[in-house]
Amino acid sequence: MYEEICNFALCPGDARGKYIVTKAAAYSGCDFMNYKGTLSIVLFSVEDATYKLLHVNAGCKFRLSDGGVFRSSDFQKLIEECSLNFP
Repeated sequence: MYEEICNFALCPGDARGKYIVTKAAAYSGCDFMNYKGTLSIVLFSVEDATYKLLHVNAGCKFRLSDGGVFRSSDFQKLIEECSLNFP
């Protein structure tokens, strides 16, 4: 899809991570404290070139980088297992 629309070959989608500010769950301590000092969870998504969601993973906690969020996502595991229909 990216190759046809954006002339960008072999790209399955656009990966994004977003902190969603929330209130702490009971007895969660500071597990959900992000690097800005607010309580949040991380929403990780992958979209195709037409903005159609291909994968969504919500609930990642701790102070992770974008790479850390990706490594902890199911999407990364699916890539390693070759479970996705990538070229």
